[in-house]
Amino acid sequence: MKPTIKSAVDIANAAKQARNALPVRDDLFAKAWRRVQASPCLLQYEDELLAGPDDDDHLRWVVSAKVSDLVNWADSIRRDRNEEI
Repeated sequence: MKPTIKSAVDIANAAKQARNALPVRDDLFAKAWRRVQASPCLLQYEDELLAGPDDDDHLRWVVSAKVSDLVNWADSIRRDRNEEI
């Protein structure tokens, strides 16, 4: 027998369970992505900021660091990349 959702409370609980099942990394990436998208200054460096080191610490840093620190870091990555070419 197929389970049915009987009320708005059941729907809300099902949605909460689904959100809680998401990996922490996906949540961190979503927060970092939203922060970058919300800032014209950071948006210029989206590729560098969101494709940085593949770890949770980097994403936490993107979420919480000062914009100037993020821009300086991303700009140095961009300069290094251009020097390699």
